[in-house]
Formats: sequence, structure tokens, C-alpha cells
Amino acid sequence: MKTFNRLSSDSSGSAAVEFAIIAPVLAAAVVGMIDVGQLFFERSKVNNALRLAAQTAMSDPGPQKIIDVLNTFNERSGFSDSLKFQYKAIRYCGCSDQHDHFTAVACKARCPSEDTPNIFYRISCGTNIDGILLNRFEIAQSIGVQVG
Repeated sequence: MKTFNRLSSDSSGSAAVEFAIIAPVLAAAVVGMIDVGQLFFERSKVNNALRLAAQTAMSDPGPQKIIDVLNTFNERSGFSDSLKFQYKAIRYCGCSDQHDHFTAVACKARCPSEDTPNIFYRISCGTNIDGILLNRFEIAQSIGVQVG
């Protein structure tokens, strides 16, 4: 019984035991913060690409010019090949009704309420993140732009 009392009052290894309990939780939290930081960084790059494409679309250069701008952004921004930055731009026309709802029409058509239809672009960008804890997390953003 004396040996048990002596061992129970001895605290020489308590710091090592506490560290062994806390270390895995702390390591998981640090790795999780790194993954979330990468997620926010890549999301801001996708948002910047959309913003640049929307600014280009405002002058109605056509979908290929917007794709060229996004290709240039992709080359200069440093998306790694594993992230697979994907994007597309679609140009379409629409006529507005009395409630500001738009109906898609051919761009050479005439609208009932106005002579020419409104021109729109739908631009979408996205990427996948392969983090340490976040496996195959997808970032997808899209924006609609009305020209004029």
C-alpha cells in the first residue's frame, strides 16, 4: 500500500502524459487551420477571376475573349495543376417583361417592349481542393452580367 501511495503522489511524469493527450488534438487543429486557410485563399482567387471576367464582359467582347482573359489569369495566378481550375462563359440575349423577368431569345430577335434584346453573360469558375483533412472540396462560383 505504501508503494501505491508513493506512486499516486509522484507527479514527475504528469506533463508528458498531459502532452500525449493534448498533442493529437493540437496537431489536428493546426492541420485543419492550414486546410481552411488554403480554402479561403483559393476561393479568393476564383472570385478575382470572376471579377476580372465580369469587367471584360461589360464591353461585350464575346465569350472567346472572356475565356482568353480567364486563360491568362489562370497562367499568371499560379493555380497548381492538381487544383484543375475550370471556367466557362456563355453569352445569351433576353427580353424583359413588365415585371423585369427576362425571357431568353435569339440575339437578332425583336422584343415586344424594346427594339433589341438585352445581352447577358453567365460566367462560372471553379476548382477542387485536395487538402489534408478536406478531401476533394469543390469551390464553384458563377456570376451573371448584363451588358449596357
